[in-house]
Amino acid sequence: MTAAVLVPALLAFGMSALLTFACRTIALRTGIISVPAADRWSAQPVALLGGPAMVAATTLTLGLVDGLPFEVWILLAGATSMAVVGLLDDLRPIGPAAKLTAQVVAAAAVTGAGLRFPLTGVELLDTLITMFWIVGLTNAFNLLDNMDGLAAGIAAIAGATKMALFLMDGELAAAAAAGVFTGACLGFLVHNLVPRRIFMGDAGSLFLGFLVAGLSTVGAEPGSRVTVSILIVPLVLMLVPIFDTVLVTAARVLTGRPVSQGGRDHASHRLVMAGLSERGAVFSLYALAAISGTIAIFTRDMGFYAGLVLLFTLALAMLILGVTLARIAVYKQAPPAAGVRLRVLPGAAYLRQAANAGINAVLVCVSFYAAHAFRVGTSGALADSAFVVALPVVFGAKMLALGVFGTYRSVWRYTDSRDLAALVLASTAGSAAAILVLLFTDQFAPGDRPVFVLDWFLFTALLAGSRLSLRALSEILRPGTSGAVRVMIYGAGDAGVALAQELRRNPRFNRTVVGFLDDDPMKQRTRIQGLPVYGGLGDLRRAIAAAAAQEVIIAMTMASDEQVALVGSLCAEAGVGVSRFDLSLSMSGVDARLDRVT
Repeated sequence: MTAAVLVPALLAFGMSALLTFACRTIALRTGIISVPAADRWSAQPVALLGGPAMVAATTLTLGLVDGLPFEVWILLAGATSMAVVGLLDDLRPIGPAAKLTAQVVAAAAVTGAGLRFPLTGVELLDTLITMFWIVGLTNAFNLLDNMDGLAAGIAAIAGATKMALFLMDGELAAAAAAGVFTGACLGFLVHNLVPRRIFMGDAGSLFLGFLVAGLSTVGAEPGSRVTVSILIVPLVLMLVPIFDTVLVTAARVLTGRPVSQGGRDHASHRLVMAGLSERGAVFSLYALAAISGTIAIFTRDMGFYAGLVLLFTLALAMLILGVTLARIAVYKQAPPAAGVRLRVLPGAAYLRQAANAGINAVLVCVSFYAAHAFRVGTSGALADSAFVVALPVVFGAKMLALGVFGTYRSVWRYTDSRDLAALVLASTAGSAAAILVLLFTDQFAPGDRPVFVLDWFLFTALLAGSRLSLRALSEILRPGTSGAVRVMIYGAGDAGVALAQELRRNPRFNRTVVGFLDDDPMKQRTRIQGLPVYGGLGDLRRAIAAAAAQEVIIAMTMASDEQVALVGSLCAEAGVGVSRFDLSLSMSGVDARLDRVT
């Protein structure tokens, strides 16, 4: 069994690597290259025939596999037609409407031939859902092809996951087809991963998207497994391209830019602008795809509602990541006049609170279901009368408690200890109120106590984890400032920490904090906010040299004129500038400023 799957995959890998090298040579000799443009990431001309190499390697290798399902050939024919459309677009650009029409026609052809998700039992509706899935994923991979190695790597991970799923279901021929697809992607990556030597072009991205989307409809699995396998597993498996498409579409619509226009605003671009290298951004998305693929495998045998719980939790995690990435500034110019501009409605200020309440409502249901499922099993939780009776009470009590403690108005990325305390109190009050109501109505059984304890723990953890994860990601994925002044802060107290946070958070100051100085022996040789405290004033020159600091900022509210003068003289001897951070209270609020010390 292993040889029947791995041998074709290895053959496809070798053939793809050789054909990609040959296609690169042809592209360079014939001038078929990708020219640098403002909306593209690459800054150098690169050969543009990697897509046909993958198509040829996949087709030729599949021809050597015995017993392939007829659906695979249908899917391959549709994917190849997409590759032809993409190749024509690579040679002479085709309008978005024409490409979309071709995608719809190809998707209609393969679904008409029998490839569809049996979701509803209504053939027409199932066909439309499958067409939407295939066309959507085809365009998602087309958008995902925005950085070296990204689209092919994500496709390879998805193909390997499908291969594992087919093997688990005993679908040996389908597993071999998925292995061939994976091998062809990896063979192309030999020439495409940083540093790139060839691009796949639209011929490759459209082919990959169409084929990997259609693989979810191949084999006995879609017709024989529960609905969770038909619907949720493909969604989880394709998490990265779906996430990138939603992020880009939402960002462009909200900023008044045409969705069909290219740009450097994808998830990979935002990760690079947040400080990661190109390879780091690509491998981060690889890791996310691998995690989602692993989750898809474990989700395979879940019941429908347990799968939905997992899907909602995963969607919340991706929403937090998306919000963090969306805050990274990627647009340098004003949106084009032709773009769609959104008018801010009078009630838009309450959108954050509404979203907060909606997420809390989902978390209430998810935690209470998970607590019951832990006791009676995922399939029996919904049939449990105790769950059915208690859910409305728990929902109402917790949502009311969250409102009473003001959690809807909190801004997640500024979550602090007081916000966490309010969340714990709200969760505790909500659980206590629900138990009291159930006791008063004689609907609380002694066996429900462990369920409510587990529910309280899960709900509190989800509330705190969601807020803290957004804050943590906001801290980690923060755009760096090129050419920023390296700053040492003198004073590791509250004012110094506040200054470090503001300089990190606000790139307009053009400063990077490299460490602290403080005369308190208890703080020296420690780390605050992840930054080292080098020592006191006596260590100033050594610390400046060690951290290559270019400026010292005094952040001590009680610093005397003598201390300021001493710091100024020491900095003058070390050849660095010195400023003073000052906070003052005025009628208009708190004023913060940096004053140059002469």
